[in-house]
Amino acid sequence: MTKKWLCMVLVFTFIVSMLAACSGGDKGAAPKAGEETAPSPSVPANPDQYGDTGGLALPLVDKPTTITWMVASEKTNLNDSLIAKEIEKRTGIKVNFQAYSPATFADKLRVTVASGKLPDVFHGLTPSELKKIGQQNAVVAINEYIDMLPNFKKLYVEENPWVISSFGDQEGNIYTWPIANINRDVNHGFLYRKDVFDEIGIKEWSTTEEFYEALKKLKEAHPDSYPYASKTKEFIFRDWSYGWGLGGKDYPTYYDEASKQWKYASIQPEHKEMIDFMKKLYNEGLMDPEFLTDTDESWTAKMTSGNKSFVTFVLDRPTRPVLQPD
Repeated sequence: MTKKWLCMVLVFTFIVSMLAACSGGDKGAAPKAGEETAPSPSVPANPDQYGDTGGLALPLVDKPTTITWMVASEKTNLNDSLIAKEIEKRTGIKVNFQAYSPATFADKLRVTVASGKLPDVFHGLTPSELKKIGQQNAVVAINEYIDMLPNFKKLYVEENPWVISSFGDQEGNIYTWPIANINRDVNHGFLYRKDVFDEIGIKEWSTTEEFYEALKKLKEAHPDSYPYASKTKEFIFRDWSYGWGLGGKDYPTYYDEASKQWKYASIQPEHKEMIDFMKKLYNEGLMDPEFLTDTDESWTAKMTSGNKSFVTFVLDRPTRPVLQPD
């Protein structure tokens, strides 16, 4: 196993534990202005400053190390982000993020794979594509280094041995990290600005009519606002479909529990009711007119800066990174 591959495993593990500790109070807080931004890798990190590292001793390397990570993101300046700087500061490993918009990422990834010049870490290939390039030694078979991954070994060899045989290739090799226990029981839903609701005296809604009335009160209090904003573009129809009994991971198809049949959501009467309700909000200025085109940046600005928008829908999904051998 190459040292660079070990660094990739460690930094990926550290990123996960670092993100998990984001809400851990002062111990996980960002460094204050004026603190050293590039400490010597030979100086261990202060555990009181960084909190629980999951047993990893910081820094992870004894000399500066750089790895490349290809990601789909609307933000093209990830290398200037706080998390990129913190990873380098804490671990000694510089992550060079290669960011491409979600609209072009799939095509760019396939061109990159075809060129043979892969980044160290990436995601986005189908299982069959991964198995194909894995058999060409273009990506790492994680199970080959199982003795260096005690948690992986415990979960996927000792407790759930079916995972590798089910999702690996015919040789029993698996090239991407299985997902386990990181999905929330509910990872989607509506969010609202509680501070603004409390200020105006609006209670949390429990029906469609109450939702409409809440947006009207927000508009009355802030005439220049569009109370509802969206960042999921055309997926707003999928997102809202749950409220009309049409939702599911296979939208626009869904399983109707009452009739025990699979149905197509877009031709159901409830779907028309949903569209009519959206149109009502749009016509009355209660929905941001850019709801089909908003980027993460513009949506964030509307939700956090001033009194532009106050209600939204969020969906959080994990991705499975793949590691390339040195």
